[in-house]
Amino acid sequence: MTTPTTPQPSPESIAETLKSLGIPGSGAAADAWRKELQTNAAIAAHIAQITAAVDAAKKRADQALANFKTSAPTPEEIEYAQRELLAASREDDPRNPDRLQKAEEALGKLLAREQAATDQYQRDSTDNHDQLAADKEAAESELSPEARMKLQPVSYTHLTLPTICSV
Repeated sequence: MTTPTTPQPSPESIAETLKSLGIPGSGAAADAWRKELQTNAAIAAHIAQITAAVDAAKKRADQALANFKTSAPTPEEIEYAQRELLAASREDDPRNPDRLQKAEEALGKLLAREQAATDQYQRDSTDNHDQLAADKEAAESELSPEARMKLQPVSYTHLTLPTICSV
């Protein structure tokens, strides 16, 4: 998968941002802010990469469904073949002695087509899932530990419980 890249902020743009925030260009505070800006840029790149992976997975899923719809018989085709088989089994037509066999074969071919289409759709869906998981893993492997920490879910119970208990 080709992933879009979000350019890392240049040292000049970071210095400009720090200056606009009223933070001098050197010292511990500037270094902390510089690292924070770089981490946030890495997170933005990560989100863009994940978004691209999800978009690609959606396109693959849409294509798999379109392939299924074009290769599987329609419910109407199967219903017609079932009716023909039922009619052929009830009526003995001396003018068409092979009618029952032909009806069985026709329905069998439709059901085989449906099974083949279903099997292919399941394979395509599994492949799509696996590709999306690989894309996610690749995107996550590029994250710094700082960025990974920022993306961890937060327990709202943990955040609000001290406030609730202090009331």
